[in-house]
Amino acid sequence: MSRKLRLVLSLTIIFVLTLVLSGCAKLNIETKINKDGSGYRKLQIFVPKSDFNEIKGGQPALDETIRANLPRPLDLQIQSDSNGVTYVMNMQFSSIQELIGKSDEILGKSSGIICNVSGSPFNQTFTYREPNKPDDYFAWAINAVKKAGLTSRSELVDTTNGTFILPSGSRASWYGNVDLQDRYSQPIKHLSINTNLKDIKNPSRKIEITLDESTAKVLNEGGTDKVLDYFNKQLGDGYQITRNDGYGLVTYVIAYTSKDFDAFQKASAKIFTDEKVNYELVPNSSKLFPVYRFYDNFIPANFFGSRVEILEPVEYVVLYPGNQLAQVTNTKTNASTIKTKEEVTTSLKTNTSSVGLEEKGKRTVTAPAGQRISIEDRFQKTSPLFFGVLGGFGLFLAVLIIVSSRFFMGFEAYARKQQVDQNDTLVSC
Repeated sequence: MSRKLRLVLSLTIIFVLTLVLSGCAKLNIETKINKDGSGYRKLQIFVPKSDFNEIKGGQPALDETIRANLPRPLDLQIQSDSNGVTYVMNMQFSSIQELIGKSDEILGKSSGIICNVSGSPFNQTFTYREPNKPDDYFAWAINAVKKAGLTSRSELVDTTNGTFILPSGSRASWYGNVDLQDRYSQPIKHLSINTNLKDIKNPSRKIEITLDESTAKVLNEGGTDKVLDYFNKQLGDGYQITRNDGYGLVTYVIAYTSKDFDAFQKASAKIFTDEKVNYELVPNSSKLFPVYRFYDNFIPANFFGSRVEILEPVEYVVLYPGNQLAQVTNTKTNASTIKTKEEVTTSLKTNTSSVGLEEKGKRTVTAPAGQRISIEDRFQKTSPLFFGVLGGFGLFLAVLIIVSSRFFMGFEAYARKQQVDQNDTLVSC
């Protein structure tokens, strides 16, 4: 046998063995998990049209075998075209627990799926781990075909592809063991902070977090208010946390009133984290009209998460116990000198987006969505000493008036008596 003939025979044998031993089916599995834990897992088996010639009983036999062994969680659809037949099997789930339970049933064993969501409701980290390969989810079908003796091929699968669609919408390929992480956020529509220092001995604060109704629905999927639960867990006792619905919006209100400023600082620290609110007496200010320095800082990411998305500018309002004197320091405005109301108003004409001054003792600051707000104000109070001095001066005036009136009354009586005595003297003469 010539060398050329032997080469041709060898190539022919390799080609025939490849046809006999190679797999025919193409497998694909796609898993999508939404932010609320719902989703789907879709399995597809594609068999080329030409390969049905090697299946005993052809397509009807394969159809019947797959239907008879189909795991309960899967719904089957058979789609045919000129290229071949695709067996599409869908599994819907409403929660991660349901995904785990149905996956266990398809695999015929524990799936070992571990899924966690951490962080605030507005900024979450999703982790997903699974020790299974994509082929494992088709083992029931492959075993059924082999058991039924539908083909003499030792390898039934040509290629296997797996894909995960994560809550943020990003995609990840799945070949072996799964270890995925995803980060995503739910947007806050509007955030406002109201700080009331009118009664400096009992300061109070109210924080309003407004969401679109659709966002709140996603966050609270499953019948429990996850936002309220999160706030209650993070803050604990001493805070009034309420929810208001209306006009397509959901607003969560966190409010607290403290017995003194130290307690106010501690209550604020849980929300404002390391940014400490404080006020202090300005050195060498008037004893009768002391000036105080107030400063406060708020970084939304510290409480709501590093990737929090706030759609509208953040609004901060502070009410002071006395006349407001100083400019505000925030992301757009910086000032270190005391300014009069007229000077502040003038500056607002050139920078109306960052500072507002609506009335005596009230300051409104807006900052670009999600950015840090820094407040540094000086306000003037009337000292109780002033009222003491004023009261003392009033008492002095009252006494002076009384003494003066009595003096003048006595002098007038004396003058009348002198006039009477003089008249009596003239009569006797």
